[in-house]
Amino acid sequence: MSNCEFSVHNVKGFAKVMGPGAAAQGQRLASGEVTLEELSAEIQEILDAEAGHFDSPGRELGFCYENGALVPDGTAQPEVEDPDRDDVPCARPGARAPHLWLQRDGKRISTLDLYGGGFVLLASIIAPSPTRPSRISSPPTSALSHWASPHSGR
Repeated sequence: MSNCEFSVHNVKGFAKVMGPGAAAQGQRLASGEVTLEELSAEIQEILDAEAGHFDSPGRELGFCYENGALVPDGTAQPEVEDPDRDDVPCARPGARAPHLWLQRDGKRISTLDLYGGGFVLLASIIAPSPTRPSRISSPPTSALSHWASPHSGR
């Protein structure tokens, strides 16, 4: 299911119990069409069907662009049992950058704190010769490098 289809599905479910839908449910209750217990059970069923809306880290964090401004590396997206609820972080191009705690200048930071409006190159401290942004052909003028390590304090 695409993100758009997921959102449309959620809106249709919530519309039954929110806004005009709530007024309609109130009228059904006031007219005696349903009892409070029946209406409560119906609403609970709708909310249970929308649980994925409130618990979808796989969809929110595990989304991966397949094309666009990226260079695929040939790796497959991690397989999960439930793509809406299960998130497996990966470093695949097009995916959300994975979180890792690092030490830089004696402070604990997250890899996610390194991203902003500029170019970010993450390289391993154990790489024999890390490539710096200045060696990349035609880097953006706002190119930044962030050197941090889980071990070195940089």
